[in-house]
This record gives sequence, C-alpha cells and structure tokens, in this order.
Amino acid sequence: MQQAIVEKFEEDVLRCTDPFEIPKIQRIWQSLPQQLSQGNRRFLLSAVEPRTNLRKYGSAMEWLIAHRMVRRVSRVSEPGCPLSGFIDPTAFRLYFSDVGLFSHLCGIEPALREGRPELFPAIRKSLAEHVVLQSLEAQFEEPLHYWSNPKPQTSVDFLANLSGTVVPITVDVAGKSRAPIPRFYRERYGPQTPLCVRFSWRNLGLTGNLLDIPFFLADETRRLMLLALEKLNTDDKNASLA
Repeated sequence: MQQAIVEKFEEDVLRCTDPFEIPKIQRIWQSLPQQLSQGNRRFLLSAVEPRTNLRKYGSAMEWLIAHRMVRRVSRVSEPGCPLSGFIDPTAFRLYFSDVGLFSHLCGIEPALREGRPELFPAIRKSLAEHVVLQSLEAQFEEPLHYWSNPKPQTSVDFLANLSGTVVPITVDVAGKSRAPIPRFYRERYGPQTPLCVRFSWRNLGLTGNLLDIPFFLADETRRLMLLALEKLNTDDKNASLA
C-alpha cells in the first residue's frame, strides 16, 4: 500500500506540474531519504545538486510542501513569540509528512521500536523526530520550528508555541541525555523557559521543569504540557506563600 501511494504521487507530479519543475521536484524527493538517514541537521541543496541555490529549487520545494508530501521546519534565531517572527529563511529542515512513507522509502520497517541495534543511530533519531513532528503538528496552531547556534555549535530539535510560551522539545532515542536542553540555551533563555519537554523511552514524569513524555504518548503532548505548566505555577505560588 505504501508503494502504491508513492507511485500515485509520482504520477501526480508528472500530470499536474509545470514540465520544467518536474526534474527539480524529483531530485528533492529522491534526495530526502538519504539526507534524513544520514542525520543531516538541516536540508542541504548541495545534496540535491552541487553548486545550486534556493532560487533554482525554491518553487519545486514549495510544490512539495503545498501538496503535503513534506513538512518544512524552519530555523529561528530566538525563541520568541510568535516564532514566525524570528525565522531564518536560509536554514530549514524537510521531513516527510508521513513516517510510514519515510520508513518505506528508506527500506526499513515503518514501526519505531526500542532497542533496534541494526538501525544506525542517525536514522533512529530521524524516525523518532518524524513520529514526534507528525503528532505535534496537529496539536499546535503555529508550526513547529527549531533553534540552533553556530558557536558553540548546538541545537534544539523543536520549539512549540504553547499559548504564548515557547517550549523547547528534544528527542532522545539513546536514553543517555541527562540534560536534554543545551547548556548554552539554558543560560541564555532559561528565565523565559518555564517548561522543557523530552521525548524518549522513559516513563512519564515531571522533574523540575523537565517533562518526560514517552513516544507512545506523543498524541497527548499538548494536554500534558498544559498540566505540567499548571502544576509548576501552583508549586511556585505555594513556595512564595511559604
């Protein structure tokens, strides 16, 4: 069934697109599995065609996004509200809209499972990010973004706008991340970050302002985040009264 969906999409490209755009769309589409499985932290046009630019491939990429075959997650320079006001137009990530199609095109089983040593860490991380993104996109009005810093080189997987509060979100498939939010991010934006979220195989729990959510509860993320913020606010009020 997944192969039939892929073939149907390829037929749609040939039938509904400007003939000059067809090769560009195909090149982007074909480059994505390799880029994602290699763990590229942002979409690289150089992997599509050497020495090219966004001016040449921009319309083809927008076609894929408009037809809901891929999702774009833009980089923001600051975790402010709205996040769209801090977008860096030169840096973004592309994900497949469906994690099952991504698994199929990479030639692996579509299910994300714990303890899959035969899968390279980069592709396990990418699979987990697809699962989280596919679930969270339906729960938040503003699209998810990501944050990165060149020096020191560090990043946060996703940022979500929760009723005016920017929440950093990390995806940990290895289960070794004790401090999921980078130190540089905490030092610079800690006062404006009342809540952090980590997706992993850990049990559901709230430690300080870190909310751990297991992957299988991704569809409950927004509700759990609101509950966590409510509890943190109540604890702060009780502490101030004491």
